[in-house]
Amino acid sequence: MAPKIGNCARCGREFASVWHHRRWSRFCSLACGRTARRSSVSLKCRTCGDEIVRPLNHALLSTERGPFCGFPCYAEWQRLHTRGSNSPTWAGVNYLRIAEEALGRRLPKGSVVHHVNGRGDNSALVICESQAYHMLLHQRKRAFEACGRADWLKCKFCGEYSAPAAFKVEHSSCQPRYRLFRRIVAAQLSDAFATCPQARD
Repeated sequence: MAPKIGNCARCGREFASVWHHRRWSRFCSLACGRTARRSSVSLKCRTCGDEIVRPLNHALLSTERGPFCGFPCYAEWQRLHTRGSNSPTWAGVNYLRIAEEALGRRLPKGSVVHHVNGRGDNSALVICESQAYHMLLHQRKRAFEACGRADWLKCKFCGEYSAPAAFKVEHSSCQPRYRLFRRIVAAQLSDAFATCPQARD
């Protein structure tokens, strides 16, 4: 990224600011940067209003999210400004709030809310006890949409759905082809490893 002309945050001198570590440089020299970091300034916590002493460069950072006197105040600010309708990604009624109202209490730790229609429009929700159960619901939905049987499993080799008793990982009819495929892949990998100059060193 091409440099842009800016003013030093400490001495005010005009300099060519460069893009570094996902932001534009704020100081014209290392000396100005070091002085700013050594100098201290009195600031007010954005949540509780207590006066705090911080390095000068903290005052020059974005004031959108700070300063804070500690993590509890930062967490409180996050709770008030980044959840629900205050969130920048807010898209309407919060499905977590709907699920908590239906349950009559906060969701248990580790629980996941599943959207039955898959669109995320909050019309039909299921509270899952864990992410594993949530993934099971998605697996059963894919099976039902593919073959009309939610309890059937997908063969890892041919991609066809069958009753669980018909196979473990692949169909019994696919096992010889699957074993041959594994042997071919293993042989190709061993050939590639044998011809690799870095492997011989």
